[in-house]
Amino acid sequence: MANQGNLFFSTPNEPGTAVEPETAVERAPQPPPRHIPRWLLVIEIALFVILRLYVGALVFLLPWRSVWTTNAFINNWPTVANFMAQGWVRGIVSGIGLLNIWIAFSVVFRGRRRH
Repeated sequence: MANQGNLFFSTPNEPGTAVEPETAVERAPQPPPRHIPRWLLVIEIALFVILRLYVGALVFLLPWRSVWTTNAFINNWPTVANFMAQGWVRGIVSGIGLLNIWIAFSVVFRGRRRH
């Protein structure tokens, strides 16, 4: 299919493409990209860390509370309740909570590098 044109962009050598005349209006130059203010980056990182710490602590501690196994949602399905009561399931969920806390501390102590 040699005569089929390109779908996304065209070059002046392809048949059927229009070449702009010399009298066309020139495009205005693009303004330089804006930089994000430093205070906004600090607030973003602070909120990220606070959210990670809160979610991490919640997910770390919740499996070991009575709410984990004695709630109306889980008690409707005894098989799911037995599965959620297993120690290894609680350990995996707590591990995910520790991972969230680790991510928060790594951002605080190392910082995010933006290039």
